[in-house]
Amino acid sequence: MATQQPLSVQQNLTIRLLRVLRYNKTRIERALTLMPARQQPLFHVLPFLVHINHEALPGYIASLSSGEAVPFGINNYSFRSDIEKALLRCFPTENHLFSDIKQIWPRQRAIESLVLMGSVGTIAQTDDSDFDFWVCIEGNRFSATELSLLQQKLTAIEKWAENTFGIEVHFFLSEIDKVKKNDFGVAEGESAGSAQALFLKAEFYSTNIVVAGKAPFWWLTPEKTSEKQYQAIYDSLEKGGSPDLDWFMDLGHLEKLDASELFGAAIWQLGKAMDSPFKSVLKMAKLEVYLANISHGQPLCNLLKKHVHRGAEAPGPCCRY
Repeated sequence: MATQQPLSVQQNLTIRLLRVLRYNKTRIERALTLMPARQQPLFHVLPFLVHINHEALPGYIASLSSGEAVPFGINNYSFRSDIEKALLRCFPTENHLFSDIKQIWPRQRAIESLVLMGSVGTIAQTDDSDFDFWVCIEGNRFSATELSLLQQKLTAIEKWAENTFGIEVHFFLSEIDKVKKNDFGVAEGESAGSAQALFLKAEFYSTNIVVAGKAPFWWLTPEKTSEKQYQAIYDSLEKGGSPDLDWFMDLGHLEKLDASELFGAAIWQLGKAMDSPFKSVLKMAKLEVYLANISHGQPLCNLLKKHVHRGAEAPGPCCRY
C-alpha cells in the first residue's frame, strides 16, 4: 500500500480557508434567520451603500472643488440577486439603477473589507442588536481630507438606517496597520487603554462576520502559533497563489492575553455599569471566563478557531465582550 503523502503548507491553508468560509456563511445565515423580516434587507443594503456613491442613494458625498473625492468601493464585492431584491424593497423608485448596475458600479476599490462584529449572528442576538461594522482600510493610501469624506459618507448611512429601520448602525474606520499594533482609534469607543485593546481584538476575532471584502489572515493560522510562525505563514502566501494573498488582510496575531490587564478592564466595566448595568454584568462575567482560561495560554478566540479548523460548521462564538 502506497504511503500517503503529507499535505503541503498551502494545501493545509486551503483546507482551513474552505472551512472558515463555510463557518462565515453559516454565521450570516444564522444572523438573517434571527433577524426580524423587516430588518433583513438592511443586512444586504448597507454594504452596497458603502460600495457605491450615487446622488440618488443614501451616503452620497459630492467631490470637493479641490478635486478630492470620497473613497468608496469594497474589494471582492459582487452584485447578487439577493442584494438586488433588498435594494428594490428599500428603493423601489430607483429600479433603473439596479437593472443596469454597471452605470453606478465603481472602478476603484478603496475599502479592503467590511466586517460585522458583536452579538449579531450569536446566541446574544436580539431584535434590537446594533450593527457594528469595522470598515478596514489601508490608511496610508488616503489624505486626511479623504478620510474625513469617507467618515461623512458612513455617518450619512448610519442616520438613514436609524431613520428608516430604527436600528443603530455604527461604522468604525479601522486602519489595518494600526489595528495590527492594537491601536483601534475610534473603534475603541470610550477607550480603557491597553487593558481594553487586547480584549477588543479577541472579541473581534471571536465574533467577526466578513460581510464583504478580505478575510482576516488570522483565521488561516493554527490556534497555537507564535508571532514568528504567524509571520512565516503569511510570508508564504503569494498573489495569484492558492490561497491568494489578495484574499486576506493582516490585522495581527493574538497569541495570549495578559492576566495583569484584566484588573484594569474590570475597573473600567465598573464605571460603565452606571450607564449600562446589565451589559456590564455580562462583560464582567466574560472577564471571569477569560481569567479561568488564561492559564491555558489560549484566548477564547483561538479555541473557537481550532473548532472551525476541525470542521465544526458553526460553533457558537463567545457573547460580545
